[in-house]
Amino acid sequence: MGNPAAVFGRVKAAKNDDAIIDVGYWDAHVVAPWSKDLDFDVKVQSFREIYDRQPTDSIRKLALREWNHLVWKSLRRFLRKTYSPDWPAQRLEEQSPKLERTLMAARDCLRCCEYSDWWEWMVGSRLLFWSWPLESQKWARDGLPIYLLGQPTDYRKPQPRERDPAVAMVVRTKFDKFRSKGYVAKGRVEGLTSFITAPKGDGDIRLVFDGTKSGLISTIWAPSFTLPLVNSLLTALEPGTWMADINIAEQFYNFLLDPAVRPFCGVDLSPYYPGTTSWERWER
Repeated sequence: MGNPAAVFGRVKAAKNDDAIIDVGYWDAHVVAPWSKDLDFDVKVQSFREIYDRQPTDSIRKLALREWNHLVWKSLRRFLRKTYSPDWPAQRLEEQSPKLERTLMAARDCLRCCEYSDWWEWMVGSRLLFWSWPLESQKWARDGLPIYLLGQPTDYRKPQPRERDPAVAMVVRTKFDKFRSKGYVAKGRVEGLTSFITAPKGDGDIRLVFDGTKSGLISTIWAPSFTLPLVNSLLTALEPGTWMADINIAEQFYNFLLDPAVRPFCGVDLSPYYPGTTSWERWER
């Protein structure tokens, strides 16, 4: 495959979405207390030969299992406190809609946790809403309400396909990932959001979605806020100050979209999935 970034004539100074994680930085800190052992290297090599993995991989696997157990325990405490100590029986007897919504959301949270590895949410992620403050638990579970000043239009112009086959292939890969993790899913669609591609890293692209043509952006109400200029930041710097560039990856996909807005966040997938004319929509 060609270099999609080269198609745009430049390469962005950013890492690819699927860049390999250099776990050595973390491993060095984990093994530091034992590294003074004269036989340390021999023991590590022996472990790798027997189990075909690093000792730290086993440590992470055990820690992840324990974390999943703690997540389930925290959910169980929440259900007992919020509904009833015997909440399974309450569910069967009363069929409480509120309890059903909570259980459906909790089941999805547990699924995301169970199938994750130490470094990545393999099947997507969402907020563990029961760990949030009481006043935020509902929107953390269902999505933060978005206030509209009007009604977006039913924008339905077909999405053009990327002309360069290399770029088109990367776009398809992006959507495969979005769909497999539930970020883009089937649902009622009343308006589309078009998108363009921009270069990212070495051979990767960024998908930029546009909600202006459908009128979605212009109808969303948001409180005004002050954005500091770079000069404000520079006044806080002095010799010895350190700054960092942090990749938050899929952080924003943790947050569910307001159900009332999702129908206007449709995506035309037909150019990248031959034989289908289906529209899907953003859920996050």
